[in-house]
Amino acid sequence: MIIQASSIVTKDIPDNSVAVGQPAKVVSSIKDFLKKNKTLMETRTVYDKSWLIGNITKELKKQMKKDLENGMGYII
Repeated sequence: MIIQASSIVTKDIPDNSVAVGQPAKVVSSIKDFLKKNKTLMETRTVYDKSWLIGNITKELKKQMKKDLENGMGYII
């Protein structure tokens, strides 16, 4: 299961589910979630692990901020 950060889980969440919110509610299956995000990754900025905190320089942070002004990106 995938639980969104800062969600508050107040009851059981079924296996293979994605839950979000306060209280957490199931919004999709993991299969549907992955399918949607795989499609988004074709049009959004994708970063490799060198962009993680601890590895990223001030210049890279500036570039990421510019890249993400109008949307979201992914770190894989």
